[in-house]
Amino acid sequence: MLQGLAIEQILEEQGERYLPLVHHILRRSTPGFAISGDRDGRIRELRLAVAARNAFLFGELKQVLQAFDEEGIEAILLKGAMMEGIYPAGLRPFCDIDLLIRRRKLHQAMEVLGDLGYRARGRGLCHGEEDLHSAVAPVKSGRIPTQIDLHWLLGPAYSFEGRVKAKGLWQRAREAEIAGLRALVLCPEDALLHSCLHLFKHHGLDWLASACDIAELIRHYQGALDWEAFLKRVFESRVCLPVRYSLQRTVDLFHPAVPGFVLDDLGSYRPSRLERSVFASLTSPDDRHHANGLDSTGSPLLSLVTVPVAVPSLRYLWTLLVPSREYMLMRYSIDSSKLLPLYYLLRFKDVFLTALKGILVLGRQTTIG
Repeated sequence: MLQGLAIEQILEEQGERYLPLVHHILRRSTPGFAISGDRDGRIRELRLAVAARNAFLFGELKQVLQAFDEEGIEAILLKGAMMEGIYPAGLRPFCDIDLLIRRRKLHQAMEVLGDLGYRARGRGLCHGEEDLHSAVAPVKSGRIPTQIDLHWLLGPAYSFEGRVKAKGLWQRAREAEIAGLRALVLCPEDALLHSCLHLFKHHGLDWLASACDIAELIRHYQGALDWEAFLKRVFESRVCLPVRYSLQRTVDLFHPAVPGFVLDDLGSYRPSRLERSVFASLTSPDDRHHANGLDSTGSPLLSLVTVPVAVPSLRYLWTLLVPSREYMLMRYSIDSSKLLPLYYLLRFKDVFLTALKGILVLGRQTTIG
């Protein structure tokens, strides 16, 4: 149980910058809670630092949203930028600005950001690669470098996060005023779902902010949060396992007011043996799917096998095996396009070996299960 862990140990693992945030939530959820030692002064210092950085980021965000608006590009605030309108000031640190845009506006948005001084990190995203990715992250240099993460899906296209349909997110989005800005945000149910999926994605490393967000969203929206609609969305998106994992982890630590039927309904979901094995592999304590040398393709391949065969799945596999000419030239540093056929054979080999490693990991997990 997470509640049995010393909060100092959690903060040591996750970072002291979360001290004000965790202190704020635990003071409300745990009667008599107190962090050991005299930390009040340090909490004030950290809050001032977080508030100052967030104010700077929102100044940048205002410029971006104004430029987007002039070009007819809508954007929904995600994660830290959205939560700035829910937490008291100076509590929720965030390092970059996450925005959800429509996929068809991606390259236009990148051009607008380029005019504002943002540049792609490493190589840019080639046309045709959108099926393999879900975000790009251009950076603007300066005294305080700023990164804008442009998403067209809530998370990786072929993992649990990618199962949530973007069309519905846009239909249910609502306006809110955050730090003096009028902006679109996710509806309460979608915001909670996103935080659950984000916690699961980072469950082994950087999960604490998402756990805090889950607890705060539940407290903030209270009666306005439609739990039945939330569960319906979770089951329709086939993300019961990661959502239950994240909610349970948050309940263990922060005790948010999650109705009993929510966890019961999620617990009633009966995954196939294959899906259960994939989930066990992805949550393995020793993180074996990385320890065995899988690259960024490994996890999507593991997740993909739980999705019914359909056009999106086939398109993903085709794009994975036969990516665009521009991608191949950049990915393999090919000097002459005449060598492309040979490098596509190399691509087949790379994907096959990665998939084989994933299958071996999955096989071991199935045997253990």
